[in-house]
Amino acid sequence: MRCQSAAINTRSAAPIRNITLEVTNAVHILEETKLTMEAAKIAVTLAKESFMPMNENTNWRRAVFFVLDAQTQLAQSRAKSHPGPG
Repeated sequence: MRCQSAAINTRSAAPIRNITLEVTNAVHILEETKLTMEAAKIAVTLAKESFMPMNENTNWRRAVFFVLDAQTQLAQSRAKSHPGPG
């Protein structure tokens, strides 16, 4: 009888071990997914922060271009209307 009882206990323990292993794996996957989501949020924040200065830098460059272009056009205009000795 004792051997049969031990065999039954071994057979009933296997599904419990499988369930425990599945739950442990699920918890691990959940924790890993949580960390991945946190990393993604940080990546979005960093991307936004790095985009803003780049965008501001682009606006600054455009402004410089337009000022230099306007100065060039003004100088060319003055040169045409007031030709120097030549």
